[in-house]
Amino acid sequence: MRPPLRTIVLCLLLFLPSLWTASAFAADNVPAGAGTFAQRAAAEKESRSRYRDLEVGSLIVILLAGGGILFWAIRRK
Repeated sequence: MRPPLRTIVLCLLLFLPSLWTASAFAADNVPAGAGTFAQRAAAEKESRSRYRDLEVGSLIVILLAGGGILFWAIRRK
């Protein structure tokens, strides 16, 4: 692999574990049974914050990948 491509792959591999903590299957965090309104509201709030973290993480990965591609294209000329 060429050094810039190796750097891009390394950056992506370093950021992937941060995305795994906010996985989509973790949204079902309401305890078994109906629970009170306050428990359901707290679970919903926690789910929203997890998805927000996932959005921020994916934005960082997209920006890094785009910057890496631009850097690669400029250096290639």
